[in-house]
Amino acid sequence: MMLWERVIERRLMRVISILKNQFGFVLGISITEAIHLLKRIMELYRDMRNDLHLVFIDPKNPYSTA
Repeated sequence: MMLWERVIERRLMRVISILKNQFGFVLGISITEAIHLLKRIMELYRDMRNDLHLVFIDPKNPYSTA
């Protein structure tokens, strides 16, 4: 990592907090783990015959009117 990138990263980390349940763009954590976890939760709810409601948000275009 270049020096300038490290400076920017340190400044950002002072004002941004990464939640422990965040998977995307975190070193050492794969999105595959999140998919596996979601699949397991869905299986548990199905086995208990409980309703499970999920919402998927596309952060690429959050203000789209289409």
